[in-house]
Amino acid sequence: MNTQRAVRTATAMMMLTALIAGCGLELLLPTNSRPIVDGTGSGADKVYELAGQRFRVEAVVENLEIPWSIAFCDCGGFLYFTERPGRLSVFNLSTRRTVLVAELTDVAPPIPRSERGLMGLALSPNWSRDHTLFVSYTSELADGSVRNVIEPWIVVGDRIERGGGPIVANLPAAFVHEGLGLGLGPDGKLYASTGDALQAARAQDVDYLGGKFLRFNPDGSIPDDNPFPGSPVWSLGHRNPQGFAWHPARPDLLMATEHGSSILLDGTGGEDEINLIRPGANYGWPLYRRDATAPGFEAPLWNSGDESIAPAGATFCTGRQFPAWRNALLFATLRGASLFVIRFDPDDPTRIVSVDRGLQSEFGRLRAIREAPDGSIYLSTSNRDGRGTPAATDDRILRLVPVE
Repeated sequence: MNTQRAVRTATAMMMLTALIAGCGLELLLPTNSRPIVDGTGSGADKVYELAGQRFRVEAVVENLEIPWSIAFCDCGGFLYFTERPGRLSVFNLSTRRTVLVAELTDVAPPIPRSERGLMGLALSPNWSRDHTLFVSYTSELADGSVRNVIEPWIVVGDRIERGGGPIVANLPAAFVHEGLGLGLGPDGKLYASTGDALQAARAQDVDYLGGKFLRFNPDGSIPDDNPFPGSPVWSLGHRNPQGFAWHPARPDLLMATEHGSSILLDGTGGEDEINLIRPGANYGWPLYRRDATAPGFEAPLWNSGDESIAPAGATFCTGRQFPAWRNALLFATLRGASLFVIRFDPDDPTRIVSVDRGLQSEFGRLRAIREAPDGSIYLSTSNRDGRGTPAATDDRILRLVPVE
């Protein structure tokens, strides 16, 4: 590491340490949610109850470094996941062994308390033919500057190979507010959520790709039916969205988690959001917060009030294994160290009828969440990111096991 880069890194770490210290809010239970029943039993036999559903939690993969995203192919036999230092792995769920690992050598190394590194992961809509994995990560250039990119990798026999380099490059990057979740929509398009990269005012600028939802063709080109001609911008006015998913019964409904404000940067804390993402819509950051809005701006479906929970990954539950959660949105939280379940009116899937919270502080910081093809639910911890307290086997990918 050269001297200039070392100075930049040390300065950034001091700034973020101050930011975290300034956000030292006590964990408050949101007024429109209720605590779960405490788990009974101990260890692997402990049973939890959340939003009418009983389950146990088992560890599937252990001793990882900040697993950011998880995904499954249609067959369901393999688990794919990223780790922020730059590892892309394939795990065989039958043998419980990691069978393939690729090291991305140009990923900017994570710094404690930062958000950069290897992040999003999505499988090609033509997976059975092209075996392509799309990943997003922070790339460090020769001069020490960073950018975020989206790049395909291909599973070829017993290895994972680079798919020709980034298809989307030069997305805004910073020490925090990185965002960069990935997802393949029901329309076959590649969606990406980007943080404002500490440029809050520019979240309102359509020409700036931070603080946005972006939509691409799988080759990185811009779809003709995007709301802003010639632009990948799908929606704007976001602070730091990370998790998103499509409603299983209404694939036209895309919902997302979003980090709210911080005391040091914005004067207030909390205000984390769940948003219904509409093409061309403006979600108000940094002009409007909580339920405040104005004509031409979208208000959130739900916000966390004064509590900072730092929502991360999100998935919808089909109810195949967890019938009480049918068509509910599940999302993991980092600072909140919890699993949230949001249920909707069956006749109006945009109207929230309950918000429930569970696993609070049971496994520490929770990052990724995904429903597998068989209907089981997987979670990852994020306790080695410099903000958590790692257990002996952290970080882990966990599986929720329903209990009758």
